Amino acid sequence: MDEAIAKDKKAIELDPLNSFFQAALAYFLYHARRYDEAIVQIQRTLELDPASTLARHLLGCCLLWKGDTVGAIAEFQQSKIIVTGAWYQGLLGYAYAISGDRPKAEEMLRELEEMAKRQYVNSTAFADIYLGLGEMEKALDWLEIALRIRRAPVGI
Repeated sequence: MDEAIAKDKKAIELDPLNSFFQAALAYFLYHARRYDEAIVQIQRTLELDPASTLARHLLGCCLLWKGDTVGAIAEFQQSKIIVTGAWYQGLLGYAYAISGDRPKAEEMLRELEEMAKRQYVNSTAFADIYLGLGEMEKALDWLEIALRIRRAPVGI
């Protein structure tokens, strides 16, 4: 991660107005678990690109892991409005669950089930919510499904 962070900082030096490079740096800082630095970088990204779904989502993730579930939920809700995707939905449901809002978490599960009728939904989105609800068996079941899908041969 340190190398990726250094290279992305160099890219930003060369092109400081490139919001992709700005968001990428936030992404690398987040995955390095440098949440405070990532939050500062996310704010820079949002100054350049207020509609950056990735930045909003990363901000939600940083806040979640720093223990601010209310702030995380607000960011996840905002990114969910922009992009309706299972990944976003799963983490929003997880945040609702760990904050104690079981009805909202279960609503996210129902929305994922409906979404799965129309498009591919990654099984880990379900697992995230069940993990947050403390339903470990169901979370493991969904992770096993994800593993089976990953191991399935790809057709031509």
